[in-house]
Amino acid sequence: MKTIIRKTIYNKGVTKDFSSIKDENKKLVDEYLKYLAATNHSKITIESYYEILKGFFSWNYQNNNDEFFLLLKKKDFIFYFSYLRMTLLLSPKRIGTIKAVLSSFSTALELLYEDTYATYKNKVKYLDIGDTKKDRRDKLVLSEAYLKKMLDKLVELKKYHLACFLAVLISSGLRRREILQLKLSDFDDNHKYYKGMFYKTDKIRGKGRGVEGKIFSSFILASSIDPYLNLWLEKRKKLNIDNPYLFIKKNKDGKYEQAKIRTLDSYAKSISNIFGFPFYMHSCRHFYTTKLKSQNVPDEVITFLLHWNSVSMINVYDDTKPDEKFKKYLSKRNNSFKK
Repeated sequence: MKTIIRKTIYNKGVTKDFSSIKDENKKLVDEYLKYLAATNHSKITIESYYEILKGFFSWNYQNNNDEFFLLLKKKDFIFYFSYLRMTLLLSPKRIGTIKAVLSSFSTALELLYEDTYATYKNKVKYLDIGDTKKDRRDKLVLSEAYLKKMLDKLVELKKYHLACFLAVLISSGLRRREILQLKLSDFDDNHKYYKGMFYKTDKIRGKGRGVEGKIFSSFILASSIDPYLNLWLEKRKKLNIDNPYLFIKKNKDGKYEQAKIRTLDSYAKSISNIFGFPFYMHSCRHFYTTKLKSQNVPDEVITFLLHWNSVSMINVYDDTKPDEKFKKYLSKRNNSFKK
């Protein structure tokens, strides 16, 4: 296993002053959220953009006397991006995402206020804030052998929900919000596919543009998940959990309900604490892609299983080392290279 420390910096309280900002700035945000809804942005996207704007306006309140957004200067945004980089220590990628949201916000305001602020222009779009494609966090690459040890350890500790969770991740490549939609019924005999090799789930909503997103059935390797799924189902039965979702949480009333994003985040944190390295869920999507590629699954099939629009995504997620690819290529050529 190759483990490279993935540093994570948490910035709490960056949105705490949003409730105190001027009504005229709050109005801009409210109208932008309505604009996003009208232009077919998903609820998840709108919530994400809203959190970013809350962070910006809290900074504007603390450091810029709560200036009206339409009157801000380019230098104000430069100072904000400096704050993100030097104080909050955000990665270039994250800063790039925030810049994109502020630019989208500014462009929408050009449209929404074309009569009252006819001269207003987007001041964020063309600001040079350096390379925003680099990620501060290094990649974590897990081998199949080490993942098996992790699963065995979780079973030994009787952390069956964590073992099932990890098994789903490495057997499907699903994202967090997709995993939340899985139900117990997705793993019954009626959902077995091709001689029981896979479970074919009911339709779930995946990542994609618009409110509807991308709708698909996922294929989950049965042999990889069954041992841990069965242990989790047995524990659920002992706890009298009758909720239809595979992963659940106990609410304030003591009843079980569908898990939330923060529930899965807590699962990942628990795994990190148990094994002593920063585990993150998206590494399993890389693992799944790499495993399929190593087993000579055709690129078109991998693209189908991961619900991508292009085979080019395989190169992004395949963690096979270049020298391993070269050796594999040479073996296929059967030593045909001559001196």
